[in-house]
Amino acid sequence: MEVFLRNKTILRSNLTSHDMVSDGMPAMKKTLIFADLYGNILYTEKGGQVMKYNFYGGNTVSCTPIKDTYKNIHSPQALYDLLCDIWCVDTCAPRLRQEWTPENKTKGQCSITAFLAQDIFGGKVFGIPLGGEAIHCYNVVGEQIFDLTSEQFGEKASELQYKDNPEQFREIHFAKEEKKLRYEYLKKTLEEYLKK
Repeated sequence: MEVFLRNKTILRSNLTSHDMVSDGMPAMKKTLIFADLYGNILYTEKGGQVMKYNFYGGNTVSCTPIKDTYKNIHSPQALYDLLCDIWCVDTCAPRLRQEWTPENKTKGQCSITAFLAQDIFGGKVFGIPLGGEAIHCYNVVGEQIFDLTSEQFGEKASELQYKDNPEQFREIHFAKEEKKLRYEYLKKTLEEYLKK
């Protein structure tokens, strides 16, 4: 990783694999991450395209994978980019599938995504009570909070409270067989995508 100071901005160059080349080895596309001097991510460029993240914590969170399996997923932003190609109606919670659209890919994806992000970056998963039995899951790694699926709430996302919420445990969530199977499908698809 290279770090440059430019007009009070840190430019970090990270490599992620996305394309195959003829010899079977992944080609590397460069992702540029622009951050302020405090490490807050301002925006990223991928393939010359500027990426601004709208998920909660998307422009401030900075953590790295805890396992070599996921070493090419250099940040939650990189995970989000990959999941945008993977989230689908089949990974959406069954009760929300009628509301899922390609324009709202994060709909019904919170718990399986949060537990997958925990596999990659460590930390804990917490849940915001939404009324009834509904809980919206998000991640906390150290002092950093991020919610890869907050966009599903549209303008109401700003009303979500990310403090003093109960910790969530996969043993409880995955007691529901359908949720466990959706998580396993998401994880397997991500791992296959990383091998390309």
